[in-house]
Amino acid sequence: MGLLRKIFSEINIPQAVYKELLLLKDYGIEVSIFSASWIKVSSPTDSSILNDLKDILDNGEAEAIALSLELKADLLIIDEKKGREVAKSFNLMFTGIGGVLIRAKALGVILEVKTYLQRIRTEGGFYLSEKALKTILQAAGEEL
Repeated sequence: MGLLRKIFSEINIPQAVYKELLLLKDYGIEVSIFSASWIKVSSPTDSSILNDLKDILDNGEAEAIALSLELKADLLIIDEKKGREVAKSFNLMFTGIGGVLIRAKALGVILEVKTYLQRIRTEGGFYLSEKALKTILQAAGEEL
């Protein structure tokens, strides 16, 4: 999350995603960062769109998209394929963890994307196909 702080001045996290993030403490991951003042936790208020989204997405993705729409967010960070398709249908600007890391490298916050992706995959249990890994690394100007 320290990496995110160096890239974004504020992050809005929906309540459902916040609850998912707090579960990381069960895996020995420090979660106190999620209480930082630059991280805002809130829930979308438009229940009609939220309920429609919950019919096709998990709670976290549904709330993230609904909140992004309400806040007219500059960028939505979302990795699930189905969620990205729905975000695209709403013309939301979005990126995934790979895009965040590419941005961090471009800003000089990190030196290489590959190390972070490998760590996220091994320590964080984040699934990323070899094809996606290769695509991200190519976009970052790195090799597999």
